[in-house]
Amino acid sequence: MGRVAANDVAGHDDALDPVLDTAIAKVFDLDVGTVGYTEHELRTEGRPHEVVFTSEPDHAGYYPGATDIHFKLLFDPEDGTVLGAQAIGSDGVDKRIDVLATAIAHDDTVFDIRDFDLAYAPPYSAAKDPVNVLGMIGANVVEGVADVVHLEEFLDRYAEATVIDTRPPEMRDAQGWIPGDENVPLGKLREWAAETDPDGEVLTYCKIGKSSYMATRILAEYGIDAKSLTGGYYRYRRTEREANAPPAQ
Repeated sequence: MGRVAANDVAGHDDALDPVLDTAIAKVFDLDVGTVGYTEHELRTEGRPHEVVFTSEPDHAGYYPGATDIHFKLLFDPEDGTVLGAQAIGSDGVDKRIDVLATAIAHDDTVFDIRDFDLAYAPPYSAAKDPVNVLGMIGANVVEGVADVVHLEEFLDRYAEATVIDTRPPEMRDAQGWIPGDENVPLGKLREWAAETDPDGEVLTYCKIGKSSYMATRILAEYGIDAKSLTGGYYRYRRTEREANAPPAQ
């Protein structure tokens, strides 16, 4: 702002771009970053928006030391314009928040960040950088390829729906599950779909939302309309108390 003021005084036409509230903080061993709108701000303004969650390693999973970064991306449901993002992880959060800040400053969409050509080598990123993955998920939602359900909607509807946990049994036993669900691992879903005629809505979930999304695509082949819980069991487990959800098993 000081530079803009000085330029204007010196006769140069200058202006400051909107501030995006880009920030990052160290909280013990975790990095917490944010840029652009938060969901609370968008709701307060009454602005239409879509929200997706994902968890991606900060670098290639087969390279030693990889840890997950948990993301929340907010975007316009019609054209996919990126509106905001939050991330938390042990490493690599600053890099992704800075990339997303640049994208928001240029009015980029989920389709743009999906196609960003970002630096790749196993110590620094996966072949599909987390920013690219966020764009892929967002683009799928905008284009109607992915049909997601948010936690609030899920809690309102799951008691009357067929709820399928697509995780392997060992992961389910280790992490817990949602009461009243069915455990149908992704590899057995086609067999389940061929033998079952679900009564009512089908909702799928997994750890974070990846295999449950794949499950909705498989079920669509059998004429079963299903929605995937974005954020998956990870989000359910961490919000069950404040959302008055039944306790995880």
